[in-house]
Amino acid sequence: MSHWADNMMVELSIPAKHLEDAYQAMCAFDQKREFGLSPIGFTQECTSAQEILEYLRLATEIDDQSGDLRIIGFNGTMGDEEIFLNSIAPYVENDSYIEFIGEQYEMWRFHFVDGKMYYEEGYLSWG
Repeated sequence: MSHWADNMMVELSIPAKHLEDAYQAMCAFDQKREFGLSPIGFTQECTSAQEILEYLRLATEIDDQSGDLRIIGFNGTMGDEEIFLNSIAPYVENDSYIEFIGEQYEMWRFHFVDGKMYYEEGYLSWG
């Protein structure tokens, strides 16, 4: 999938104690994959999980007190974000999520539960 998207809501963090594991998981995944919109091997130029996620157009910040890495936003053309986020699911804080709205106003989110990432579709309803 490659189309424009913006995030709606984000509550997604990687605890500081898992940042190195998340980085290694994304690097290992990058070396094994055979396709993608990002150049294969791009993670070799990155030195941290934060750098990889920012390369994938995910805005991040480090919490000053805990050292946890928080994803705080996304805006751009979707590409390999889903497959890289899936590779770090075991290290993401339980019940984290990032919600998106696409160019045709479709809505979906990646929801992290018990070390797995789930793709969930959504819709707005008033009444």
